[in-house]
Amino acid sequence: MSLTVMDPTWQPNASAQRQLAPRPQRTVGLRLGVLCNGLGNSTVFFDELVVQLMERGRFDSYVKVVKDSKSVPPTDEQWQQIRTADVVVTGFGGCGSCSTRSVRDALELEWSGIPAVYVGHQALQPAVAAISEISGHADYPQVLGDLNPPVAAWEDEAARELARHLAPAVFRRIFDESVLEDMALGLRVDREPVRTTSGAAS
Repeated sequence: MSLTVMDPTWQPNASAQRQLAPRPQRTVGLRLGVLCNGLGNSTVFFDELVVQLMERGRFDSYVKVVKDSKSVPPTDEQWQQIRTADVVVTGFGGCGSCSTRSVRDALELEWSGIPAVYVGHQALQPAVAAISEISGHADYPQVLGDLNPPVAAWEDEAARELARHLAPAVFRRIFDESVLEDMALGLRVDREPVRTTSGAAS
C-alpha cells in the first residue's frame, strides 16, 4: 500500500506556468459562451447577463452550458460545447467548492486558448484567489457581486438586477484595453484573434 504525502507549501514552477489566452482582437462576429454551475438561482442571473452582453452588439450568437454538478468539471461533451465560443463567462461562485471549481473552469479554458471571465460572490474572493495562485495565476481577475446570500438563493428579479449591475465589468474584462478604446471611438475592429494553446484542460 502506497502513501502519498502532499506538501502544503508547494508553489507552482513559474517557468512551467501555462499562459492565459489573449483577449479578442475584434469586436464583431463573436460567439459568447456561458458555463453555469447551476448554483441556486444563478441560471436566471446568467440568462440576464447574456441579454445584457448581447445588447452591446458585439456578439452574433451564444452557447450556454449548465454543468451536471456545481463542484465538478464539465463533462467531455460539455467541454466540447463550450469550446465553440470565442470567450466564456464562468460561475456563479457563491460557495467554497463551486467557486474554486468555476475559476478553475475559467483557467482551463484560458489554457486551451479561449479567454474567460470568472464571476462570483465577494465573500469567496479569498478561496478563489488561493486556487488561482495554486494554478499559477495569483492575480487572475475576479468579477464580484455582493448580493446575499452568496449561495444564489435569490428572487428572480434580484438575480437579474445583479446581472445588469455586473455586465459592464464582465464586458470590460472580455476585451483588450486597446480594443475597448477603439469601441469608445466608435471604430469597428475586425482583426481575427490569435489563439495560443499552452496546455490542455484536465
